[in-house]
Amino acid sequence: MAEASGTFQHMLWRRKLAVALILVMVFLFLLLLNIASYTFLRRTGRQLEASLDARLQTAARLGATIVENDLISLYARTDLALVQLDLTQIRSNNELEAAYLIDPGLNVLIDTQTPPPSRGYIRDDSLAIARAMEIGVATSEVHRVAGNPFKNAYASISDLDGNTAFLVLEANADFFNIISSYRQRLYINSMVSAAVFVVFTVFLIVAALRFLRTEEKLQQAQRLAAMGQMTATMAHEIRNPLGIIKSSTDVLREKYQDPDHPDELFGFVDDEIKRLSRFVNDFLTFSR
Repeated sequence: MAEASGTFQHMLWRRKLAVALILVMVFLFLLLLNIASYTFLRRTGRQLEASLDARLQTAARLGATIVENDLISLYARTDLALVQLDLTQIRSNNELEAAYLIDPGLNVLIDTQTPPPSRGYIRDDSLAIARAMEIGVATSEVHRVAGNPFKNAYASISDLDGNTAFLVLEANADFFNIISSYRQRLYINSMVSAAVFVVFTVFLIVAALRFLRTEEKLQQAQRLAAMGQMTATMAHEIRNPLGIIKSSTDVLREKYQDPDHPDELFGFVDDEIKRLSRFVNDFLTFSR
């Protein structure tokens, strides 16, 4: 019986371990899936931003060369009119949102958009402008204007008098909105996955507990059945000697007892036989 109980406990431990392993595997799978998706979105965003930076820098270098070839003085109206035509062409050829010139004080000198919009975010690009002054061309961080993402490229230019200005090329970065949309969907999917995992965990635990209870009841029923069988065997083994004792007592009573002086010892034996018989019957009833 002890060996069977130990085997059953070992089986229960193995079932619980299996349930725990299933839950851990499902959790790790969902976690790795979400991490891989988030990493893919980040890598894609960086690659697209790097590609946009490279395109803007190339267009800014080429545009700066074109503007400087046509620019004699930043303060000559005829030169500025010619430069404005160059900027319009640069903007059209590179499918840009805007192309304009600013002076070191960040004032707009020439703008291809009429009327020129407010460009207060230029002041946030002081680091990019400083890099452009140092290395010739630099790109800014992403700006959001009315919810739309933009990215600027700055290229320093000089006229024949040594006056410095900056060519600014502004490109739309719609792919950031797309990535943001996918990121939001990823967050929603992560929350849904977490909810599904919780529901699955509760369901699996409840199912496992019910299964373990059923197994335990089955084992208990088997133990009770074995006990009942053992009880019936014991009752049979006890009744046989009782029957022999009773028969032998009856024979001895008829042979040796004086009818006029009955021996109370024979009565004691009969009483004990009846008591044992009642005990055996009660034990059988209890086992059933």
